Amino acid sequence: MFIGRKNELAELEKAYHQKGLQLFLLGGHKGTGKTALLKEFCKNKDTIFFTAQNTIGRINLQNFSDMILSHYSAEEYESFLFWDNAFNFIKENQQGKKIIIILDDVEEIANRDSVFVDTLRKFLFQDEESKSDILLIISSSDLKFLQNNFLSKRANFLKKLSGCLMIEKIALTDSMIAQFKSEARKNSGSKILKFSADEILVREGEVNSEMYKIISGKYETGNAEQQMGYKQLFGEDKIQYKFDLYFHWYNLVHEMGHCLVEKYGVKLSKVQEEMFVNEFAVGYYRYIGESDRLDELETFLEGVIKQVPSPIPEGQTFTEFYESIWGTEALMNVMLYGYFQLNSVLEAMKNGIDFIDVSGAFGVKVKQADVKECAYEIVSRNAEKFGFDVPEISFELVDDPMIQCASTL
Repeated sequence: MFIGRKNELAELEKAYHQKGLQLFLLGGHKGTGKTALLKEFCKNKDTIFFTAQNTIGRINLQNFSDMILSHYSAEEYESFLFWDNAFNFIKENQQGKKIIIILDDVEEIANRDSVFVDTLRKFLFQDEESKSDILLIISSSDLKFLQNNFLSKRANFLKKLSGCLMIEKIALTDSMIAQFKSEARKNSGSKILKFSADEILVREGEVNSEMYKIISGKYETGNAEQQMGYKQLFGEDKIQYKFDLYFHWYNLVHEMGHCLVEKYGVKLSKVQEEMFVNEFAVGYYRYIGESDRLDELETFLEGVIKQVPSPIPEGQTFTEFYESIWGTEALMNVMLYGYFQLNSVLEAMKNGIDFIDVSGAFGVKVKQADVKECAYEIVSRNAEKFGFDVPEISFELVDDPMIQCASTL
């Protein structure tokens, strides 16, 4: 069910009916309903809808490749090595038929690939005589990113720009609430339903609501190359247990920390944020009485780090070095990123920062509460008991062990 945004849908429809290769920009802060708007717009239209993830390496390109190959029933092809190969494949296979390409949260790609925006420009401009009929929609919550990379004159996209929307949260009117109730009752048969405005916000997921998903890959379903990479990093002995201890126990609260940083608007650089959420995770586990398992993790990580040579150049600090390479191709190296992340965890353990102190960065005064042992389905409820305003967070296990992230729905 979708309510409101009639003017915005009209603007998108207007752009859709223009011919040729066109660009449309959609901006708005997290939780304003960009994704819901786009899903409503592309109903019954030929669409490739890709949401980028906050992840390292070539994961986004690989996932985009899989989506394209599935769309054209061409799974026998290998994943594309470069973004321009992927876009050209779409051009060639559409044969002039209309299609929408939606790149949602596109800044997650561009922040890690310095030539990605240039690739988009090339895609739109390189073949002026092309009969391609494609509407490329770029969606981002980073308004400065859109301004600098697409809307400024020097960005040189204006010739292809068919529309631009910057949306804000909308207030629920009585008529919108009445419409929601009517549709919901109609779809629920004879059930009697009760509603409040808050329930509508959560169920719609488009107005005044931030929803997140923590996505974690499994070691046992990775391919041989991926499993070998983790064996080189963690060691072969008890590799499954070590992987689960780090990614399916410790890292769960680490990723929840990222969700809370965004929810509360804590301003940090990417490197600072990673180090901060490690302090949050370590403090959390100590606070709920998991010190023994933390000690086990610390011993394991210390053993790993001893086997990995330091990549830090002479004359630079740990933080300076990683700030200088963050978002570049260099950080796609598993060992290089692993060295950063594992050292950050160990540093948080050694600093021994109290959970109450860490929580102060969110403006939260931690309450005393009885909590259950950490598990996927209750970790956010524990945080709520401590006094955090926790957004809705779901958890999904996937087959690719390289995917370990939190993303916005």
